Amino acid sequence: MAAKEQQQHGVILDQDQFCCSVCLDLLKEPVTIQCGHSYCRRCIEICWDQEEKKKGFYSCPQCRESFTPRPVVRKNNMLAEVVEKLKKTGGQKCVCYLCTLERKHHDTVSAAAERVGKRKQLVASQQKVQEGRVNERSHTVDDLKCSAQAAVKACEKLSELISSVQRRCSKVKQLIRLDKTAVRQAEEILLQLKRINTLWSTDTKLEQSSPCEFLLLRYFKDVSDSVSDLRDKLESILKDTWPGICSTVSTVDVLLPPEPTTRTDFLTYCCPLTFDVNSAHRYLSLSKDNRRVTKTSTETVYPLHSDRFIRVSQVLCREGLSRRCYWEVKWDVARTLSVAVSYKNISRMSGSSEFGSNAQSWSLQHSLNGYCFRHNNAETKVSGHCSYKVGVYLDYQAGTLAFYDVSGTMTLLHKVQTTFTQPVYPGLGLTSYGDCRHPNSAELMKLW
Repeated sequence: MAAKEQQQHGVILDQDQFCCSVCLDLLKEPVTIQCGHSYCRRCIEICWDQEEKKKGFYSCPQCRESFTPRPVVRKNNMLAEVVEKLKKTGGQKCVCYLCTLERKHHDTVSAAAERVGKRKQLVASQQKVQEGRVNERSHTVDDLKCSAQAAVKACEKLSELISSVQRRCSKVKQLIRLDKTAVRQAEEILLQLKRINTLWSTDTKLEQSSPCEFLLLRYFKDVSDSVSDLRDKLESILKDTWPGICSTVSTVDVLLPPEPTTRTDFLTYCCPLTFDVNSAHRYLSLSKDNRRVTKTSTETVYPLHSDRFIRVSQVLCREGLSRRCYWEVKWDVARTLSVAVSYKNISRMSGSSEFGSNAQSWSLQHSLNGYCFRHNNAETKVSGHCSYKVGVYLDYQAGTLAFYDVSGTMTLLHKVQTTFTQPVYPGLGLTSYGDCRHPNSAELMKLW
């Protein structure tokens, strides 16, 4: 017969634990004998009556421990209370037809009637579950609407910020053009002054000449006076207008977006990147979408190209960056590689073409010993937990290059402040190919 478990005050009870091992039913007037086993009073009395006639001694039906003389059994009140609670909370055992005939004094119910009752309970439970799911989905839809509205507002603010920056840029360009105009005027004035000095020098020489040249001297003197008047007028114009131009240019306030602080802020500057197959070393293999690179033990057949790295197994991206950009690189944990940015004119033939060993590249190198930063062949030890995922943030105008550990929470590993003179290209270098089962590889994460 199958036993049904009941849960009482947070404790799961198995009805078989409270069944008599003689009649196989819930204990009725339970008694406990000396060995610790419990039976229905009537069942144990019948067993001992039979043993008294056959054997002359008394034993436990389960453990067979014998007793002499016949023990006096007493009701186990605590066990009786537990059994009564089990009876009240239910618990239908499944019995066969023959068992119902043998235990006519037990309450029974047909399988069809029990199935109907269980089905009603199941339908009620399903309705409660369905109502809970509907409420949960309703909350989810509300959350999505709120998130969408917040995203729309953020986009509107970003559009306003972009428009503001564009207006300020136009104003700065106008002022710069005005500044260039003033510089040209100053250059013209300087040129006039040089000519005036030349005329004064000529005039002085003429004054020292012979009397027969007096008429020619007077002619140049008139020219000199005219030029002097022109010089005075130009100097007056420059004196009146130049301070205003300088003051206007110096007080221009260009509104720029704030520095990002969270990963969500950084992702607003993510840019799609792909590796340049024309720059890949012959022992590097690129995926079809040119976003994953693998170090191989055999050469890859590439066509000849002036951009290809010859001495070092590394590759550059096709995209040159000259604004705010953010990207992420992922690799296997126990691998050696370098995450870098470089100018396009980095050497491709010499040994000094390795990222970080020249003035044209900046590199964060990862190895089993940890991180280090290299630029112009100078190495800086970088503290931090060695991970398998790094984010790179570039602010070209501000000259900022920062590397972040993004395997868990976003943690700054190293930050560089410099001045970029030309667009920079992201790059990757792989220095070992591992084994055939786990080759050394890395990929540009798709963030957009």
